Parts: sequence; structure tokens; C-alpha cells
Amino acid sequence: MENWNKQKKGFTLLEMLIATSLFAIIMSIFLGVYLSTLQANNKMIRMQKVQNEMRYILEIMSREIRLGTINYDYYESMGNNNPVEMLSLKDMSDNIIYFTSDNKNFQMKHNADDWIILNTDDIRIDNLGFYILPTNNPFSQSASILEQPAVTVFLEISYNEDGSMDGNIKIQTTISSRQYIK
Repeated sequence: MENWNKQKKGFTLLEMLIATSLFAIIMSIFLGVYLSTLQANNKMIRMQKVQNEMRYILEIMSREIRLGTINYDYYESMGNNNPVEMLSLKDMSDNIIYFTSDNKNFQMKHNADDWIILNTDDIRIDNLGFYILPTNNPFSQSASILEQPAVTVFLEISYNEDGSMDGNIKIQTTISSRQYIK
């Protein structure tokens, strides 16, 4: 019987502890890499959502600017200071369209209707400014030079999920009106 016990092959307790420890260390490394990759992927998804929202907002605003003209009557009462926080436009039917931000949402309004929020709750508008050129109405009778009206939009958007603002995009673009009234 003693020979049988000596010939029995197997792992010692120390060998099992070393193998288990090595396995745990290797799995910890792989888990760390996996979690980092997953976190980077989630951030890319949030950034893509910010870009999609910004593209949507700019597309709606661009369409209204191109097909309408700047409502210079609104700005003359304010002194024509650039940048302005609210964009006022007139469409071809003389309807007034407004664009603005309440430091959280991008809003649009037709005439006296209620404000329409154009972004989702996950997106926050951090900064919005409109630079209107020329500052005076180029279509008025007193205007000496006919200039194409244009609006330069500065927009900063963040991803706002649970208060973590890790996705932030800033964009500036100039959009010109296609209207020639004079």
C-alpha cells in the first residue's frame, strides 16, 4: 500500500495556490482592459449623440435662415449689438421665427406660438450666440450697398447624463440668407 501512495500523482496545495493566483492576476488585467474599452465605447456613443443633436439643430436653423431673412426690425429696437442671444427671422409669408436657448434647451418659436424645444433631455446647450451681418438692414431704402444677410452661429453642446458632462462640442458656422428683397 505504501508504494501505491508514493506513485499517486497530483498537485500540491502550494502549486494550486500559485496557479489560482496567476489566473486571478491575468483575469484582473483582462477585466481592466475590457472595462476601459467599454467605457471608451460609451463615451463615443455619447459624443455621437451630441453630434447628431447639433446637426439636427443646425439643419433646422439653416433651413429657416436660407429660406427667410433676418428680422432687422426686431434688432433695430435693441441697438444692433453682436452677438445676440435670440435670432429673429421672417419667412416668405412674413411669419416671425425665433431661435434661442435657456442655457439648457435650444428653443424655436413661430409667431406667438409656444416655444418648441429642439433637443432631448440628455443634451444641454451651454452657449449660444448669433452674429448678424450686416448689422443694419441692407434692404432698407437708406442702405447704400446691398449686402447678403448672414448669421454666424456659435453653439456649444454637452452631454448631460446624470450630471456628468464628459461630451462637449463647440461649433461655429455662417449661414447666409437666399433672400434678395431690394
